[in-house]
Amino acid sequence: MPVTLDYNKCDNAPACVGVRVCPTNAMTYDYSASKPVIDESLCVDCNVCVQYCPHAAIEVAQA
Repeated sequence: MPVTLDYNKCDNAPACVGVRVCPTNAMTYDYSASKPVIDESLCVDCNVCVQYCPHAAIEVAQA
């Protein structure tokens, strides 16, 4: 299942841990929007970002 970002929990920092640990670069930081974003077409559902997010803002999407 793809992952989602809860922007109410996210600190929206450019140094987002999820961006740094994503093995496929599916998560990037959008400087124009000032927040991290996920490209679902690149996400392989490894959930590494979910495990590393210190704010619990990245979650596995519910079906």
